[in-house]
Amino acid sequence: MACLSMEGFVGNGALKRVLPKLTEEGWDDVPTLKLMKPEDMDAFSMTQQQKIRRLNVTMNDLTLVEIVQPGEDLAR
Repeated sequence: MACLSMEGFVGNGALKRVLPKLTEEGWDDVPTLKLMKPEDMDAFSMTQQQKIRRLNVTMNDLTLVEIVQPGEDLAR
């Protein structure tokens, strides 16, 4: 099951340091945070490690979609 709390999503890693700033600026839920673009990351002066963490989440989501979609087609 996916984690929908911001604290659970960022965990204790690199993104935790910018969490207060993110929520203050309106990036206060996981679906919104997943929409973050490189320009947004630059606006928050995210470190390379923080950007990598954020991009890894996107890549994992895309991989899950690719895995799930073929199975859905077979069920029809």
